[in-house]
Amino acid sequence: MLNLLQNFISDREKQLKIQKQIDSKLIILKDKCPNVLIQFFLLEREINRIQCENVRNTSIWGYSQVLTKNILEIDKRNSELLKITESDNICENLLKFNSFYYKILK
Repeated sequence: MLNLLQNFISDREKQLKIQKQIDSKLIILKDKCPNVLIQFFLLEREINRIQCENVRNTSIWGYSQVLTKNILEIDKRNSELLKITESDNICENLLKFNSFYYKILK
């Protein structure tokens, strides 16, 4: 169990480093498309709340499954965001990203 927890912590630390990379590239959007950027961060907060609620509503025996699902979902979004930050049309692509995930949440 302790080893599993250490793996989750390690995975999360890697994700946070990637998110820092993403944020450093998204910061340029504050003047280009501020509304899209605000929408993105509000979306991330909503997803975070949902993931925290899923953990809170799970018994201790289900933590591993829920945490693994959360880690995989974050990895997927981070991968997509890295591609977006490397694209020529960041604002447009981030808007599409936001729209896609808002539809999933509803």
